[in-house]
Amino acid sequence: MATAGGAWRQAASNLLDVLKEMDIGQIFAKPVNQQIYRDYSQYVSQPMDLGLVRSKLQSYRNAKQFATDVRLVFSNALAYCGRVDATPDFKAVATLAKKMQRRFDKDAPLRPYLAPTPLRNRTPPPVDENLAAQIAANDGKVAMPRDVETCVSRVHQSLKRVKAAQSFRTPIETERWTDYEPKVGGQALDLTSVEHQFKRGAFQQDCGAWVLRMRRISANCLRYNTDTRFPELRQDAKFYLKALEKELAQKVRPVLQSVGCPTPAIDRAVPKLLRNWPQILEALETSILAHYDDLPPKAQISYYFLHPFGAYFPSAEQKEFVDDYAQHVSEPICVGDVVSKLIEGVYDSLEPLKKDVSRVFANAISYYGPDGAGRRLHEPSDCDDYVQRAQRFDEAWTSVAKALKNPGREVKSPTPKKDVNLAALRCLDKLRGHRESDGRGGSYQVATPFLHANMLPTHSEYLPCIGGRKNCRDFDSIESRGKRQGYSSLEAFANDVRRCFQNAHAWRTRCDDLVRVGSMDANTLAIAAEITNSADILLIVLDAALRQERSDFKPIAPAKREASPARLTTPKKVKTDSPPKPFWRLQAERLWSKITKHEWVRNDGLQSYGGKLQWFRPTVEAFPTLREHYLGVIAKPMDLGLINHKLVNDEYEGREQFVEDLRLVFSNAVEFNRPAAQQAQSQKELNPHFVMDDLAAKTYAIATHLLNYVDHLELEYFKDDIADPPATPATAASITRNGISRDRYTCVLDEDEEARAKRREEAEAEAARLSALERAKLSASELKAAMEAKPAPAPAP
Repeated sequence: MATAGGAWRQAASNLLDVLKEMDIGQIFAKPVNQQIYRDYSQYVSQPMDLGLVRSKLQSYRNAKQFATDVRLVFSNALAYCGRVDATPDFKAVATLAKKMQRRFDKDAPLRPYLAPTPLRNRTPPPVDENLAAQIAANDGKVAMPRDVETCVSRVHQSLKRVKAAQSFRTPIETERWTDYEPKVGGQALDLTSVEHQFKRGAFQQDCGAWVLRMRRISANCLRYNTDTRFPELRQDAKFYLKALEKELAQKVRPVLQSVGCPTPAIDRAVPKLLRNWPQILEALETSILAHYDDLPPKAQISYYFLHPFGAYFPSAEQKEFVDDYAQHVSEPICVGDVVSKLIEGVYDSLEPLKKDVSRVFANAISYYGPDGAGRRLHEPSDCDDYVQRAQRFDEAWTSVAKALKNPGREVKSPTPKKDVNLAALRCLDKLRGHRESDGRGGSYQVATPFLHANMLPTHSEYLPCIGGRKNCRDFDSIESRGKRQGYSSLEAFANDVRRCFQNAHAWRTRCDDLVRVGSMDANTLAIAAEITNSADILLIVLDAALRQERSDFKPIAPAKREASPARLTTPKKVKTDSPPKPFWRLQAERLWSKITKHEWVRNDGLQSYGGKLQWFRPTVEAFPTLREHYLGVIAKPMDLGLINHKLVNDEYEGREQFVEDLRLVFSNAVEFNRPAAQQAQSQKELNPHFVMDDLAAKTYAIATHLLNYVDHLELEYFKDDIADPPATPATAASITRNGISRDRYTCVLDEDEEARAKRREEAEAEAARLSALERAKLSASELKAAMEAKPAPAPAP
């Protein structure tokens, strides 16, 4: 049996062989000839090469010494060949050094031997007295040495790969979102601008300023997006903050400690957050943010406590209100300020945070109360309303804050992995066994397109449209993983199954594009549409199966322990068997899924049309500058967020009300943006090369498209409920179900009349060609009968 030292030396020897194969010119295998490169000693103080490392392999005491010398080879190459004035050949050597170093750092067999020493056995490095003196002379600010700059650069690169951080990479359009900076109480920040400031040396003398700005990105997002009914950006901000704190704890703080920075200075530059900050944010959302009016537009009841006082009175004429508030309130604070101080690491314990939240409502009660100074400038009825709201939220926060006294660590019941995978396999069997009526008295298996890998599309465009072969999923592969005990939770299993259905929707969208340009026939698109229909049906079956498995599953009882305050104060939810949903409700959910996943509706960031138009928020909240004008034009506002709330809470009695509200959202947009569209059309008539770039005119075109799209989906999903569906002539574009012409709801932005006419002519030509083929087609039975028929006798002369 090989010893531990022999094991890591064998792994190191194998790794040197791999690096040798990468080094085609054997540049790093021998020492640098300093007689040729005379200035080499000016940049490299300790030369090293891989040949010397191989000769010293048996003399290394541990793998860390070996890794130090290997990394020294590449760092020397980068220091000498990676200069700004280096020639292209030298820069190619530096690029090769970076590539080999990445390969060395990712080597799996050697990595266990390079694991850091446990904290309890690790001796902290000595404090650098010179650095401590520099920090004291710099008012306690920690400068960024070269090692810290390299670490910060790596942190930026790591955060770019975090999916949740993609929403924070582009600058905020403060010209459009005019209330952004007043509500967040400071400057708008994003990852790109902070990285540019770092590269320009803005944080050279203060590492803590960089940490503060990186954390404020998340704090600003949580302060501005306070509506918990639309949690997408709030969840992204929390995931981004978790990734950032992991980078700070595992990279930045250790590097500062390794350069000899004193521990108190590190705590000031990179302050630690409260250990239970996610639970604190959740408590604030539950007790304060998640309360809305009963009547439309169902605004937040706590809206006037969330932002600084000046954000509610932005104009110069209203400056009197702001000055009066600042004069009579000694310590102004809002819920947003508490969130910022929590995320920036200002609180070292829970008690100051609780006092600050209570002071938010105490200020409102003292200023608007019976003896408050606010009654001089504000209506008494408004003041009484503010006081009642403040008392209500103060009581709610006090009751929730009691559970945060001793948060402790969450104890989860151990879940046997075998039981989880058995439950996953049972759900998969339900999906396979689900059958639907075929309309002819029989039934068909809905899961047929997802059963095996050979059932997936073989078109060359399929893999690119779903993101590569790594995203391919089918029921056979999911079953194999479940039998290997590969799922640690039911959610992981559900994600794999949902991936199958997401791939079907992505392929349907790609087929639409290919048919539009003439690269695919109509039959393939029809098949993709049927597969998408099956995916929507199975998604409902999957959710029902998961709910049943979670309700029937009994985890192992944990060890007896004293109940925490959270367990004593939080009432236990009683699960009740809900009645089955009516068929129209299931169809409405499928229609809702179609609408919300449309590329012009879903919110893929502020740069997408869904992010710009904010369909899920009330227009008067998403665009506060248009509030008076909008309410003067639109009699009954409606948004998709309110529809979702009513759909979830079963407030619709039938599909007519649901479709009517859905149409109202887009018809309101059409009516409000009609003048801008007419103006754009008049400009286009004067200038044929005019390109529509006005957002209001584009909103009109998009809303018109979505309004017709709703009509199409209503006919598709509720055809049996509609008495007289409108007849639509069949064309080449009539490849959707029920004979609905896609031309009726096709909308192409920035398309000139010539291109639109050409596309229409191509569609008509394709329709004529398909019609001719249909007329010329002869069935097999008719052909056989014609061949077997005897010729008629010739007529008598």
